[in-house]
Parts: sequence; structure tokens; C-alpha cells
Amino acid sequence: MASPLGCSMNSVDYSRHMTERVLPEPDRYAVCPLDGNILSFYDGVFEAAYVLLNPFIRPVSISADRYVDGVDLSPSDIVRSCEAVSWNDVQEFAGLLSWAEIDVALKTSIGAMLREYSRRDLSEKLMTSLKSHQIFPL
Repeated sequence: MASPLGCSMNSVDYSRHMTERVLPEPDRYAVCPLDGNILSFYDGVFEAAYVLLNPFIRPVSISADRYVDGVDLSPSDIVRSCEAVSWNDVQEFAGLLSWAEIDVALKTSIGAMLREYSRRDLSEKLMTSLKSHQIFPL
């Protein structure tokens, strides 16, 4: 059978492609492991793997109101006027059990968690603590 373009269509079984989803192997340079095992996922691909955490800051030489009011600050303004706050300190201030709870609380607060995994209780606990200590997530 010939298509209107004169190509033969007999050699391809299109019905399989309509019902079965075929995905390429994930590109190790563009994806993360679904099971969370970062080191074993990238074993043999990279010499080292680093995990970057969202920073927390506390204004020290400018008013915290500049952050609350949504005033735009340049990165150099933030570096000059704020101090870094560690995840360990945030965990302690908020009374959370782990960095994983901080992560879930942050993702819940911005709506990045599926409803069944979100933890509004952790989010409220974290945000209340950050506000009382004048700490801001970036």
C-alpha cells in the first residue's frame, strides 16, 4: 500500500506504537535517580557527586522588612547584608527531625509536592520558625 507521498507503509506496524509507550534510556547528564541513590546512579559516569541545598539567610546589616516587603535585592546586596544559616540550625530552630523534613516542608510551602506527599504541618512549623528567627529561604 502506498501513502499519498508515494512511500510504502507495509513495513511498519503502527498499531504497536499507538498502544505501547517506548522511552529511551535516561541520559545521566539530564536526570536524577528515582530511588534517591545518587552515588550508585552516577557510579562510573562522574568522579564525584554534589548535592546543593537551598540556602537560608538572615539579614544582619539591613532590615528584615526589605525581604518581607518583596523589595528586590541584588545578589551582591544579599552577600553584603546577610549571613548564611545552616540547615542544621534551621532543623534545630524549627524542631524538625531531619533535612528531609525541611525539604518536604519547603516543597509543600511552594506547592511542589503532590497532595498525598505534602505535609502542611511541617510547612507551617518551618515557616513559623523562620519568621520568628527572621530567616529567609532563597
